[in-house]
Amino acid sequence: MLRNKHLRLDQGKIERAKKILKAKTETEAMDKALGRVVQEERERLRRRRLMKRIIQLRSSLGTNVFFTNKI
Repeated sequence: MLRNKHLRLDQGKIERAKKILKAKTETEAMDKALGRVVQEERERLRRRRLMKRIIQLRSSLGTNVFFTNKI
C-alpha cells in the first residue's frame, strides 16, 4: 500500500542514497533503502534461527561430532 508521507530528512543523505542505490528519484531511493533495511532484518533473523538450530543439533549429538583431532 502506498501512502503520501511528509518527512523532514537530511538532503545530503538522500543524495548519497540516490547515488549509492542508483535511483533516479528521491522516492525511488527511499523505497530501495527501506527495502534493504527490511531484507537485512529478514536475513538477520534467518541467520539467528539457523545458528539456533546448529547449536541444538550440536548439543544433541555432542560437541565432538564437528571437531576431530584426526589429521
